[in-house]
This record gives sequence, C-alpha cells and structure tokens, in this order.
Amino acid sequence: MKSMKIVLLTVAAALAGACSLQESPEFFVNRSNFYRNKSECIAGLNSCYIPLKTIYNFNFGVMTEGVTDLLFHNSPTVYDSRLEISPALPGYGATVWTQGYKAVMYCNAAINGIENSPLEENEKLPLLGEGKIMRAFYYYLLTSFFGDVPFYT
Repeated sequence: MKSMKIVLLTVAAALAGACSLQESPEFFVNRSNFYRNKSECIAGLNSCYIPLKTIYNFNFGVMTEGVTDLLFHNSPTVYDSRLEISPALPGYGATVWTQGYKAVMYCNAAINGIENSPLEENEKLPLLGEGKIMRAFYYYLLTSFFGDVPFYT
C-alpha cells in the first residue's frame, strides 16, 4: 500500500510539474533584423575569420611542406605528407575545401548584410573592403590548392 502511494505521488508530481514546450521568443536574430548598426556589422564581419583556425594547423604544414627539403614527415597515418591526395583519399584537402567554402559563405553573408545596412556610405566602405578582401583571400587559398574552383557570391 505504501509503495502504491509513492507511485501515485510520483505520477501526480510529474504531471503537475510538467511545463509547456511552447516558446515565445522576444528577439530572434536573422538577416532581416541584424546589421542595423556598425557594431553588428563588425560582429558579422568577424565571422569571416572563424574558419582560419580550422584551416591553419599542423596538418596544413604537413600537407604543404611535408615533402620538401625543409621537412619530411614519413608517417604511415598521415597520407598528406606522402602526396597521396586524391578524390578517393582527400586527406586534409577535404578540410581545406569545406572550410574554405564555409568562409566564402560567411564573407558573402557579411558583405550582403553590410551593403543593405542603414550605415552611412563612409562607414560601410571599410567594412565592405575587409569582407571582400577576406573572400578574395579564401579564393586565393582554394585556387592555390585546387586550381580553378567555382566562384559564387
């Protein structure tokens, strides 16, 4: 009988304590309500730098310098150092491709947001220049690795 009371109390507590999953957000950030002032434009532009950390690490050095006379990395688990990079075995090249185009996407979003922002023209120009230079840098990196790559804005 005592265990039955405990079970009933537990069920009653669970039902009484259940909360609603309905949400009513007061603010949600999207392209239409961001880039309203200079600090938001700078914050959006800062996203262009995020993929750099993923691209430039130890593996980047192994892939680019691992088979030169300056460095030789003969590891059976690091294929990039032995130039065994192919579509079937992309190695670190897949990371450069993915992160490079992710960065291009971030740059395009920042450029578009800054262009459509209500800032004065003299405030927009340096921010647009930085976004376009970062996009050009990522395309330079992609074309250096892969040759002719798709360009999109």
